[in-house]
Amino acid sequence: MGPRKRAADKARQSWNSIPHGYGQCEADAMALRALMKELSPEAHKRGCELTETAFAIRALAKALHEHPEFNSHMDEDGKGMTLKRSCDIGVALTVGHAVIVPVIREVQKKDLWPVAVELSKLPVRARE
Repeated sequence: MGPRKRAADKARQSWNSIPHGYGQCEADAMALRALMKELSPEAHKRGCELTETAFAIRALAKALHEHPEFNSHMDEDGKGMTLKRSCDIGVALTVGHAVIVPVIREVQKKDLWPVAVELSKLPVRARE
């Protein structure tokens, strides 16, 4: 079985077994951008770039921790849900003509800086 077939099978399995939700809202990000600019020297010292994505991943982990029913999957028999203790968040990246999704593990245990550092390293990891 080729990698594309495995990826398609895994995506189908995920779609059928993982609860999905969708939401959309607008937000004024001026305060966030000002905070990012203020924290930029610290990010440079830590060897990372502080992006909106790092804040979003951290906020998502906090929300999933507070609402564990959204961090769950359907049992194989379809009769129950298994709530996950770990919040592992995948970030889709384009590498060449492919899309890959490296995962930042146990985000619920990390503050903003470790998330930002890992996020900064993902493109390099993805190409390896």
